[in-house]
Amino acid sequence: MAISEKKIKERKLKRNLILDAAEKIVLRDGLDSFRMDDIATMAEVSKGTLYLYFKNKVEIVMALLSRCCLSLNEHLAKTIAKPGLGMDLIRDMCNLFFQFTSENPHFLKYVIYMEGNGLNSIMALKGTETIHEMEECDIKTFGFIRRALQIGMYDGSIDPELDPDLVAVHLMFALRGHLQFYIMRDQGLFMMPDNKLRSISLESLFSDFFRLFSRSIEPRKK
Repeated sequence: MAISEKKIKERKLKRNLILDAAEKIVLRDGLDSFRMDDIATMAEVSKGTLYLYFKNKVEIVMALLSRCCLSLNEHLAKTIAKPGLGMDLIRDMCNLFFQFTSENPHFLKYVIYMEGNGLNSIMALKGTETIHEMEECDIKTFGFIRRALQIGMYDGSIDPELDPDLVAVHLMFALRGHLQFYIMRDQGLFMMPDNKLRSISLESLFSDFFRLFSRSIEPRKK
């Protein structure tokens, strides 16, 4: 193995060890209270070494969020590999997003933390390995959704006149928008006009969304 390859492997292992420690610390102390010092201690690295890998707490949380996204993409890869109509694959992907969010409450917490720290904190991480990881995750997610749409356009379950790239972007950000709505609602940051919307479950939210979205991409009746 070349020296450069060895260093890359060692860096990846060290980075994962730090993130393993960070995940334990965050689960123990909470996102608002965890300290970089405690992560360094649990990971058995110096504080200086820790900051070589991660600039600050925001980057730590983004890296943990990236881990969740990687896991989600693994499930999406299995979904797209199944036989079925494209529209059914899109439905399964929407259901998977809901299921993953429900089964991984820390995923929601990471999203809330990132939302709370604002765009400037995220932009400050531009050029880091963590940002690159998130970008790669988004590209893969986009690819899975686009592929399902293309399958649907070929098998006739989705309007072939639509642009799969644009529809994939709409779906990606619509799902994230619904997640953001759910988070803000539960944090009391979104005024609801009636009790029904104040108490709607995440499952119902995604179910209603798919019903509306699927109608917009169905083949046009001639």
